[in-house]
Amino acid sequence: MLARPAARTARTLLLSTTRRTIHRTAMPAASSSRPPNKGPSLSASLVLLAPLPAPAPDGHDYRVLLLKRHAQSRTYDSAHVMPGGNIDPIDLDSAAWASFFPSASKASPPSTSSLIADKLLALRLCAIRETFEESGLLLLKQQASSVNSPQSRWNGLDPEEKTRWREAVHEDGKEFIQLLRRLGGTVEPGAEAKPAVDSLTHWSNWVTPVLLPRRFDTHFFISVLPSPEASGSGIDTSASTTAVHDSLVSSDGVETTSADWLTPLEAIKRAVAHPARRGENASPQPPSDIEPILLHPPQFNLLAELAHNHRTLASLLDSSASSATPLVRPRRVVPLTPQIANVMDDQGRERKATVLPGDEEYQYDDEAVGSAPGVDRAGKRNRTYVIPPRKGQQGLVVEGCIRRGMVEVLGEGWEDMWAGEAGRAGEGAKL
Repeated sequence: MLARPAARTARTLLLSTTRRTIHRTAMPAASSSRPPNKGPSLSASLVLLAPLPAPAPDGHDYRVLLLKRHAQSRTYDSAHVMPGGNIDPIDLDSAAWASFFPSASKASPPSTSSLIADKLLALRLCAIRETFEESGLLLLKQQASSVNSPQSRWNGLDPEEKTRWREAVHEDGKEFIQLLRRLGGTVEPGAEAKPAVDSLTHWSNWVTPVLLPRRFDTHFFISVLPSPEASGSGIDTSASTTAVHDSLVSSDGVETTSADWLTPLEAIKRAVAHPARRGENASPQPPSDIEPILLHPPQFNLLAELAHNHRTLASLLDSSASSATPLVRPRRVVPLTPQIANVMDDQGRERKATVLPGDEEYQYDDEAVGSAPGVDRAGKRNRTYVIPPRKGQQGLVVEGCIRRGMVEVLGEGWEDMWAGEAGRAGEGAKL
């Protein structure tokens, strides 16, 4: 059994974390007389896909992990999000990770990303660490043998000890390295348990609009879990399709209140059924068997493109990858900073939207992507139709989204898609 990170019980840790969260939430908002923020906080989030042993009724052969934020959260309250959070000093400490990734500083980042190698590694580490803290799922690099591997050692721990490690990492990011070393056992330097950073593909970069007081520069990564049949995965392959992977995750009960595996299409349908959308453009009242969820624009868009263009994992995976671990095919990643504007949809209705680079209504800086002379943006769409928040509600309520003509602007991987009330006319107007 691994050494305990602290002598406190899981209940004591949970209560202390709860008190700390309540205190943080109750702090007053920053005074308008204070100087403006220096810039958005750097953060990372993980779009985690879990293969299904058989396709779901809607045709998807995988599900996506979504966590419901606590109602008292300072950001995204009550919304479903992908696991993630702000970067921690330990993620950026290249010396601390030198024995795990000795050649990281010499590695070249993929041509699809503008990040330098060290920053890309730090963000991947952040996404994996935050996923562990928020869901309890520890993503480790697969080894040839699963016998006494770091993954099997972790799977063999009792739930209370797993909780203690999870809370210890939440308290101090440096404990994440201690956990990895413990799982690696007595091994030669460089052979420790390693975070599965190579399984994460840099997928998207969303930056909070400039006009908002709290801003984030969030890099989304996408990764695929081993199949249910994979040896040492810790997954009960006899379980039903609705229960597969459920035992691997749990909410922390403080920042999040539930951990759900949903197909992208299921998530979209539940999002457009949210009661906050009951406006003049909203769809009829949804069937009573649909449990609504709240998705904000970045998460809605990411799930919409999966629902529209990628019903199967095969359509996402890089067939040229030499690794045995499923790897999502990379694409060009550019900063997407939404601009809130009143626009006309394809049916001539005036609506409020957050427009993204490439959209005909997007206002560019001189050197921003898509602003080059000769790019005809007439009729191009890269936007999310939204409803202003009600009193006391954080964020914008999404009606639908549409992306059209972005391959010409952003390149392969940014194919047309739409979902919800996307402003299209005629057959197939909605996903």
